[in-house]
Amino acid sequence: LVWVMARGEGFISGILQGRPVFALGTLSYSIYMIHFPLLLVFVDGLRIGGLPPRRFILLDPWTGDLLALLFVIGVICLARLTFLYIEMPPRRGAKSQVSGPQRSS
Repeated sequence: LVWVMARGEGFISGILQGRPVFALGTLSYSIYMIHFPLLLVFVDGLRIGGLPPRRFILLDPWTGDLLALLFVIGVICLARLTFLYIEMPPRRGAKSQVSGPQRSS
């Protein structure tokens, strides 16, 4: 598997080199940081809606799948926002400090 992936050939390698996977990789730290707090908010929202956490397994498959899909979409959207407005500004500032002021000749 490592050899096939290293060569970059095949269907799965093509999928893993695609733009959506690259975008998720770019957002991976933001996803990591935001998923658990969002999960807590999501579970509390379901509890407020009248569904105790231990009853999640009793949901019909379509409802459970829909809730999982909504959670994943919410995580990705919120991670994109935190990436753009929290993670990127310090990076831009660090890049400008490293490159220093530009001198014209």
